[in-house]
Amino acid sequence: MIKRRNNLTEKKKLELKYSDYLWIYLDETYIHKNLTTNEIILCDNELPKLKLPIGKGLHFSIIHAGSVDGFIENAYLILVNEGLNSESFEKWLSEKLFSNLPKKSIIVLNNVTTHSRYYSQIPTQASNKQFIKDWLTKNKISYPENALKPQLLDIVKKNLPKNNYTVDQIIKDAGHIPIRLPPYHCHLNSIEMVWA
Repeated sequence: MIKRRNNLTEKKKLELKYSDYLWIYLDETYIHKNLTTNEIILCDNELPKLKLPIGKGLHFSIIHAGSVDGFIENAYLILVNEGLNSESFEKWLSEKLFSNLPKKSIIVLNNVTTHSRYYSQIPTQASNKQFIKDWLTKNKISYPENALKPQLLDIVKKNLPKNNYTVDQIIKDAGHIPIRLPPYHCHLNSIEMVWA
């Protein structure tokens, strides 16, 4: 609830400060060849029980962006039989979306992994101890010389840089403003209504 409130406060500040900017909402979805997703929600007594074959065959990943004026023209991307990854998302931003946006845009995105690749690699559980130490040293974060790997990772976690995402940097470099939705609040992204 606090993250949602903070996001709405940030949104209000941006609306006041950048009143002439267009708000762009982006998201991705997918569909299988039989026009279904893995889940279907039906209200009782709405339709008879349906058994929909999903299969593992042909599927499409779709990404698009829109504003109060509708979808951004010429900005969609459809991938056939492949999922979206960080590289394809970043390429879509740079090559398709930005060229079709007004110069002054605020881009709203969620925190899925394709949007959340770190600008500089952050140590993880899979990182070796020396990499973690090097990262801490590079970021001028002190740590006990005899610290164990779990202790070092805890120090990393407590000192994670804010907004250190490649996508956010790409958006800023293009002259736009990124704003991220709080986790688990996809209902704040109006394009979700279109996908529904």
